[in-house]
Amino acid sequence: MDHIETILAQEFVEKLKSDGLRNDEMLLDVRSEFEAKIMAPDCDSLHVPLHKIKVSDIRSDIEGKTLYVLCKSGVRAMKAAEVLHEAGKHNLVVIEGGLNSCCQCDIPLKGEETSPSPETQERLKDEAQKSVTLFMAQHAQGQ
Repeated sequence: MDHIETILAQEFVEKLKSDGLRNDEMLLDVRSEFEAKIMAPDCDSLHVPLHKIKVSDIRSDIEGKTLYVLCKSGVRAMKAAEVLHEAGKHNLVVIEGGLNSCCQCDIPLKGEETSPSPETQERLKDEAQKSVTLFMAQHAQGQ
C-alpha cells in the first residue's frame, strides 16, 4: 500500500537499540492478549488486539504520533494500519515480518516465555489465526 510506510525489522531493532522510540513515536502491538503476555518487545507500547482496534477508543493515545505497527508476521499489522488510515490516521509504519523477523534480529524481549516451548508456539499460532478470524468476521458484518 502506497499510503502506509514499512520498515525492515532489522532497521526497527537497530532504532530501538540505539535511540529507542521518541516521545512522538509509539509501538502499537496488534497481537492477541496471550501473544503479548508470552513475548513482547522490551519497550513502551500500546497493545490493542487487531479485532479490538477502534480509532475512537485509542485516538488520545496515538494523536500526533508516528505509529510503528507490529504483529507476529506483518499481516495483522498491515490490516490494522489500513483500518487506522481509513479512519484518518497518518504516520503509520508497519514492521515488515513482524515480531518473527524482529526476533531474528535480536530484539530485546520481555514476557513470560521469551523462548516459547513447542506447545506454546502452537498456541501462539492458534491465537494469531483466531485474531484474524475475529477481525474478518467483524469487517464482513460492517463493524
